[in-house]
Amino acid sequence: MPTICLGSLTLLSGSVGPAEATPDMPSAATHSGARTALDRQFLRESFFDGEPVPVQNAAIKLARSQCAYLDTAGNRPADHIYLAESATGTVEYPHLFLEAAIHAYCPHNRLL
Repeated sequence: MPTICLGSLTLLSGSVGPAEATPDMPSAATHSGARTALDRQFLRESFFDGEPVPVQNAAIKLARSQCAYLDTAGNRPADHIYLAESATGTVEYPHLFLEAAIHAYCPHNRLL
């Protein structure tokens, strides 16, 4: 079962992780309406598609914040490693999670 936590919002993990800044991007993560195609793609690829809506929303926010970090900090392999390692206590498969985030939300940050 995937786990994720953001700030004081703890979902399925029982622990509180650090808050992540979220970029100003439209997404179903800000409301409970229909998901965008990119949101659905990300949820499938990160294995959060079967999770409750609050967990999915937190996962989408974290994924988008990871993309925002890569956009501002750089797109070096060290940045990818940093993000994955930072999410170790937050999501079960942090490297897969980051890969799904990049594929859906910021494909320009893919490492070749």
